[in-house]
Amino acid sequence: MIGFVKGFLGSVCADAEIAADYRIEAGELLRRHEAPRVTPESVRPAYCAEPEGSETQRVEAWRRYLIDRRKWKLVMDSREERLKPDAPCPLSPGWADDLYADNFVPPLGWPPQAVFGPDTVRRHVERSEALRRARMERATCNGGGDAPQRNKRISARF
Repeated sequence: MIGFVKGFLGSVCADAEIAADYRIEAGELLRRHEAPRVTPESVRPAYCAEPEGSETQRVEAWRRYLIDRRKWKLVMDSREERLKPDAPCPLSPGWADDLYADNFVPPLGWPPQAVFGPDTVRRHVERSEALRRARMERATCNGGGDAPQRNKRISARF
């Protein structure tokens, strides 16, 4: 069946007596069949084989936390040195070898929550929304006397 349709569309394209718009449409259909669209391979995230809150995840969380903390300290301690010509890199080779070692033993419990990243953004939004709701409740409970006022000087400029 496909061979018949391809032959028919080919004959329509080649026939000069058929109207040009039909020939163009037949050529588009034939081309669409001959060159199927190539889609990129779908990439799926690797699923963690470890259950949530496992010992491996706890160790890795401590490792990430301690590495980030040490890196921040080294960079902040070398602020004045960075401005000098030929200043060495603040992260010398082997600066975290003990944290990357297989025999790394983390402290008990889980590390403090991240001070940056998506968790911090989420917590900031939640806290801001809670404060906004509290202000609005106060404003309605007090009869609007405590409602946030716009700065008249700033609003007058705009």
